[in-house]
Amino acid sequence: MHQTNLPTAVAAESDHYVVVGPGGTLPRFMSVEEVGRGFGLEEESALMRMLTAPEVLTVNQAVACLGRGVHVGVARQVVMTLRARGHLRVGLRYGSSYSGIDTFAAGVDAVFGEDWKYTFASERDPTSRAALLSAWGARGLSAEACFEDACTGGAVAAPCVDLWVCTPSCEAYSKRNHSRDAALQRSMLSDVWRSLEYVRRSRPRVVVLENVTEPSVVGPVTGLLTRLKGYTVETGELDPRTCAGAPMARTRQYWILTRVGE
Repeated sequence: MHQTNLPTAVAAESDHYVVVGPGGTLPRFMSVEEVGRGFGLEEESALMRMLTAPEVLTVNQAVACLGRGVHVGVARQVVMTLRARGHLRVGLRYGSSYSGIDTFAAGVDAVFGEDWKYTFASERDPTSRAALLSAWGARGLSAEACFEDACTGGAVAAPCVDLWVCTPSCEAYSKRNHSRDAALQRSMLSDVWRSLEYVRRSRPRVVVLENVTEPSVVGPVTGLLTRLKGYTVETGELDPRTCAGAPMARTRQYWILTRVGE
């Protein structure tokens, strides 16, 4: 029972928040809108509109997609910091890999409004990819620029953007995954390295990568990112409760790379 903060949301469709009211009030499942607000989504955001449209996702699918995403409040703070440093400007060109429904883009949208363009994305799951296009088509994302594989083809040969966000799945390292497998973890890291071919080719101005805070993730990923030439690397844990004033326990590791000379 949690009275002050929501526990970390998860991607499994079988998991859902249950609200227990005072006295004899019957328990109920938390609505998609309530879960979205817990993630820092604004009521009128494009992502909230998509998540609450029953023709796009079921309730379970919508909550599971949020469970795979980053906290919007944290994303907003990251974007605001990068903008204050002069790394991101009006007219921002944006791309992502392992996109899901892209809750990070909601943070970009909250800061830049209509003054940014979603250039390309990659998402393997067809349900999430359809929802991604539904949410961000109005910001420029097209089906032709929404790739299935983050590691090959158009996703690594896409044009240079100002901000590229990479949010690979953390399930191989999650503490909730009781069947964690070393081979699967190595495969995930290999995929991350292959997806970074986009950075080596196109040299985006800013790179943001997010994942769990497990030491078996943080060390290897930091090692991979420091091998990218021409970038400075910052990394640290960010928690919505402390950096965004949001009542959700969702500590994640963030890596921020800025192109040297920017």
